[in-house]
Amino acid sequence: RGAAEVPGVRQDLREAELEDFKALAYGSMECETIDNAMLGIQGRRNVTLNVISVETANITIGLVQSGYSYDSFFNYGTLVGEITQTLAMRKNAQAVQGIL
Repeated sequence: RGAAEVPGVRQDLREAELEDFKALAYGSMECETIDNAMLGIQGRRNVTLNVISVETANITIGLVQSGYSYDSFFNYGTLVGEITQTLAMRKNAQAVQGIL
């Protein structure tokens, strides 16, 4: 299921004109930990999990995969530029302040 389908997560930032960046889902959800001795986590503690999920189109993490048009670490800067452009838009100022 997509990030925007998770209770407490909003999907407010999207730009249809951009090639690779499609949306940014963000929000918070209340969770309860479980015991994990290896990581030193005590179970049954209430925590707030803050989430940011970047949704993209036809992109891998830079590994070559059949059928993907965007498969180079060197091109990742294009995606970062589109995310930054979207976050800097005046119309998104209130949402960005909510994320920060």
